[in-house]
Amino acid sequence: MSRKQIPKKSKRYGVFSQAPRKNLTGSFCSGIRGTEDLVFVSAIIHQNSPEQKLNLYMKVFRSLNFGGQILIRDHVMELDRIHSKDGAIFDVEILLGTPGGSTYTYEEIKTGLSQAGFTGIHLLKKGEHMDAFVEALKL
Repeated sequence: MSRKQIPKKSKRYGVFSQAPRKNLTGSFCSGIRGTEDLVFVSAIIHQNSPEQKLNLYMKVFRSLNFGGQILIRDHVMELDRIHSKDGAIFDVEILLGTPGGSTYTYEEIKTGLSQAGFTGIHLLKKGEHMDAFVEALKL
């Protein structure tokens, strides 16, 4: 069985899909092509300013099929901005190493996703490391 034939399990719906998997390569800065059911944004948003982050969300939104999903994995900070501890330390590194990057709270991520047109926005998992997950839908 090739990698593209491996069944996908949807936790949300508890079903398996035999649909082929498609991995796209390229730069998220230059554009996202195609019509997709899922875009996984992993360890990306922290290196962008709020404006760049919104632009990325809008590109993803345009690339998704109706009912499609964006899944974000990154540090998701608490409102106090000192939790998670790893995220707070990482934020200092990002502030020093990028022109506009930062770590973001769930509320900031949710606002940006909403502005881009997403609905059904949820924090799926909190994390102490860069292992928090946020999902949103194009409905």
